[in-house]
Amino acid sequence: VFPAVHSVSRMGWLPDQSFILPGQHMSMDGDGQYALTPPVGLDAMASGWTSKGSMAHWLEAVELAREYPLLMIALYASAATPLLHILEQPGFVIDFSGETSGGKSTALKFAASVWGRAATSYPTAMYSWDATRVWIERTCGFLHNLPIILDETKRAKHKNIVRDVVYDFCQGQGRGRGAPDGTRFVDSWCSIMISSGENSIVNFSQDAGTRARVLPLIGKPLGNDPAVGGRASEELQYILTSTYGHLGPKVVEYLVQNRDSWDALRALFQDSRTKYAEVSSAAVGRRHAAHLAILELSSRIVGLLGIPEPTY
Repeated sequence: VFPAVHSVSRMGWLPDQSFILPGQHMSMDGDGQYALTPPVGLDAMASGWTSKGSMAHWLEAVELAREYPLLMIALYASAATPLLHILEQPGFVIDFSGETSGGKSTALKFAASVWGRAATSYPTAMYSWDATRVWIERTCGFLHNLPIILDETKRAKHKNIVRDVVYDFCQGQGRGRGAPDGTRFVDSWCSIMISSGENSIVNFSQDAGTRARVLPLIGKPLGNDPAVGGRASEELQYILTSTYGHLGPKVVEYLVQNRDSWDALRALFQDSRTKYAEVSSAAVGRRHAAHLAILELSSRIVGLLGIPEPTY
């Protein structure tokens, strides 16, 4: 007599190729047979991944961001995260680094607004490096196919935390841990990390494999004119306080409803990756070709959904 609903403890892609967000289960048949039940301690986090305002109002922020290529890369990276599952590609890191007051935190807030509330207090879709390694691991597992956005590496308790988190993240799963009755559940994810800091995140690790999974974007996302960049940052952040969380669900809905086109998306990705690999002579550069191809495919998809192209 009572309807049966599957309880899901994490967000992202599900075994039937549907996708779940707080209050939204997107599938081809729209039967809504899954409900999100966050683990204890993560229920407040889920409320940051919701929408407010309108898509039309949020597009006003995009119009401002079009002048700044690094801001648009932040948007593409955030929207690209669900693509990793379809393309069967591992996660990677987008790292914004440079002098303070250059717009790095604004870039992260813009990326977070793709999916939810971009704020420095809960509920929010962006977080701080002032967290433990275990907390970040659990958060990655809960978000699963959504971006993990961490602001300001200098707030980490110790530089080794940054090194270890980046290494764990690139492996796609947490550390194995014992329990009195055997072993504990190990979180896994397939995601993109978007990070910021005064120092590039690659400087925290000497592991070559990890460095090849980090795209370092060095400079000021809002340009070198502090007066112009400051005004743009203030206006962007003002808009993002009242509208957010619209583009991400639209991207997922597009991917779910076009399940028959996934092979075509994979072919576009392969062509793009080959294009980027051919212009690089270094091994690390060739590894980055896949990351750039993912960002390019993301830009094409969001373009179909009404996001204007960057000015340059």
